Amino acid sequence: MKKNKVKYSIIALLILAIAVFMIAGTYSRYASIGQADANVQVAKWAVAITADNGNKDLTQYQTQTQDITFVVEPNANVVAGKVAPSTKATATAELDLTGTEVAVDFTATIDESQISGLPSYDKLVLTTKMGDTVLTSGKPQLIELENNSAFTAANGKKAITLTLEWKNDDENNADDTQMGVDAGTIVVPVTFEARQHLVTNVSSNNINDIQTALSNVAQGETLKLQNDLDLTEYTRIDGGTPGHMLNFPDNATLDLNGKTITTRNLAVSYQGDNLTIQNGTLLAEPINAQTTGKGSYALFLWDNDNTSHGITVKNITTDGGINAYNAFDIVLEDCDVTATNYYAVYGNAGTSFTINSGTYRGNGSSTLFGFAVPDSSDIAAGITETSSCIINGGTFYTNGKALCLTSGHVAPVIYGGSFDQDVSTYCATGYVCEKNNETGMWDVRAQ
Repeated sequence: MKKNKVKYSIIALLILAIAVFMIAGTYSRYASIGQADANVQVAKWAVAITADNGNKDLTQYQTQTQDITFVVEPNANVVAGKVAPSTKATATAELDLTGTEVAVDFTATIDESQISGLPSYDKLVLTTKMGDTVLTSGKPQLIELENNSAFTAANGKKAITLTLEWKNDDENNADDTQMGVDAGTIVVPVTFEARQHLVTNVSSNNINDIQTALSNVAQGETLKLQNDLDLTEYTRIDGGTPGHMLNFPDNATLDLNGKTITTRNLAVSYQGDNLTIQNGTLLAEPINAQTTGKGSYALFLWDNDNTSHGITVKNITTDGGINAYNAFDIVLEDCDVTATNYYAVYGNAGTSFTINSGTYRGNGSSTLFGFAVPDSSDIAAGITETSSCIINGGTFYTNGKALCLTSGHVAPVIYGGSFDQDVSTYCATGYVCEKNNETGMWDVRAQ
């Protein structure tokens, strides 16, 4: 579809009425704004988006409301149908894209403001899944066409599962009891949104052309490379500031499309809320043309104005590490990262990483990781948060060096993964690190 045509969004507001302890029924409601369907069934969200809809009259759209019942999983210690610590309740809906002729971005946004003032609110966890994929609140999930054909009844119906879990925590028994005594209904608004996935292509090596292309990318859309990009003519402005910042709109995706971006060390930074960087290779050249060797970092995630939260980096190969400054909730998935001069992953003050999968290799002369505590210059700049890292999985090669820096830095917390050395010191409570005699690696698992 051309960029000048109207873009349509189909939005559903899902209100979760979550019963606590003494409320017999647990229900939710959503209203879908879309084409009316007299035969729509309970828990079904019928959506129609077509490629040639420039003349469609939006006044034809009608609103429908359906009820979705939460089913509380049986628990021998809780009265049937009631929600209490250690219980789960689930509800299902269906996104029906049958007949849709464009790729779709689906977003589930959970508004937790209604429960933030309750005791133990952080123990009430609402998870949204599409099939087996967990959806991050506020972040679009791309649903691609198959074989460039319209969705059919066979592949266009997507099951949406909502799971409410009240996590048990002995330290919060008093608060949990108070919630039970007070009883009542907790309302958690959840917005479902499906919109056409739009792509802007870029093929220029000129950073100004790339910024122009970015200006045409709306929230939730994709910037897609058509060829390798050589950005080595650009260098840093000074010792601490990237020379060029690629500012992405919220929920955007940079799809390398199997291509390679080459930059000089820390010269080009990427920033944007809920930005996804995926599917390609990043190479680091030295800081300037007069310097030999390789650059230290192939990817620099930067937050200069509090706009880089929830960045996901997936299916990316790097020659050079990943460095972040004041950007938090960074997720690394299926990455292949090789350190050159320093670290595979380094978090300056104010950053937080979660590593779910991938392979990370040290260079044999530095530690694999570094996660910094704010120093005086950080504090003067208003950055007071200590960096952090959670490791849930992946394969890690320290090549004989320590796993992480310690002086002036904090250690990662490990819940899973395979390491070439014993990392028991860094395991989360309730987790152990054991030698795998078949692979020679040390694997972390729950006790």
